Amino acid sequence: MEFLYPFSMSFFPTSGSVDFVIPLIQILLITFYLYLFVQSFISGFFPKWAIYIFYIIYYLLLIYLLFFKNIGIQGIEWNPLMFIQDLLSAVVLLNIVMFIPNGFLFKFNKKNLLLFILVIFLVEISQYVFALGIFDFGDIFTNTCGFIIGSAISETPLFSNFKEKIR
Repeated sequence: MEFLYPFSMSFFPTSGSVDFVIPLIQILLITFYLYLFVQSFISGFFPKWAIYIFYIIYYLLLIYLLFFKNIGIQGIEWNPLMFIQDLLSAVVLLNIVMFIPNGFLFKFNKKNLLLFILVIFLVEISQYVFALGIFDFGDIFTNTCGFIIGSAISETPLFSNFKEKIR
């Protein structure tokens, strides 16, 4: 709780006496997926519905973090290499990690990469136009790195073995 609570409150600020709900939901989801992970080793398969639930929760969280976390903030960061100063910060790592699951869904090729960059560029533009955050070229780069890492992981034999166990 010492790590999870302050970290989650930085992304999901609440007021009042219900600020334990978000960490509680996070703990329950982590526990549920750890249970499924252990059960998949015992039974030899992973339920397909759990993957669907994961991606529904993932995309809802992604929409929140991209469009609703910084309402009222507007700005532009023109320097695409500014993230290098903050390379070891949680924000840069989160920008990479939160787009890895998209790489699992889409194979790495020129068309998918260009489409992904276009979508991220449109997200960044909409953040600026509608005052939902800061347009940052570094975010485009780090999000694309997350997509590429996810695509690379999905091509490994270990991931192929995992895909065979999904039923």
